[in-house]
Amino acid sequence: MSGELPLRLDPLKAADRGWSMQGNIPLTGMERLAASLMETDGEAECEFTFYRDTDRKRKLRLKYRAELVLRCERCLGPLREHVEGETVLRLVDVQLETATESDDVLQAGTDGVYLKDVVEDELLLALPLIPRHAAVEQCEPEAVRWLEPDSDEGAIETQTDNPFDILKNLKH
Repeated sequence: MSGELPLRLDPLKAADRGWSMQGNIPLTGMERLAASLMETDGEAECEFTFYRDTDRKRKLRLKYRAELVLRCERCLGPLREHVEGETVLRLVDVQLETATESDDVLQAGTDGVYLKDVVEDELLLALPLIPRHAAVEQCEPEAVRWLEPDSDEGAIETQTDNPFDILKNLKH
């Protein structure tokens, strides 16, 4: 399948049937991600592949790509970040199965999962911890003026005398 992605689906049935689908999900509907973005224009390109592995475990392979506009922590200006990744999640029926700690798990109940939420989780995990331009030169010039060294005007004179010299004269 390609084109329009369903809003919600049962991933367990999709894995049993071996479904694959691709499409775009708008960033505007991702409220948790929007809190980290300066602009919510654009879309995340996604490719979902549901399958059973050789051990008959249900899996989801998700490939995603998005251009995000974050706020640079250095200059507070816009920072374009290309986010791309691939992850494999084990699909677990919450009523019947348990997962080991080593598995990346997507829990599926009777009401299915929202594909938007799965993609949003992965985009949030892919965000840099401290978003900032790679070099100061890429930042807004006016915003990083505070990083430049001050001129000699108003500089504090350095004191050459050690303020603790007076303690040498004290007797025990």
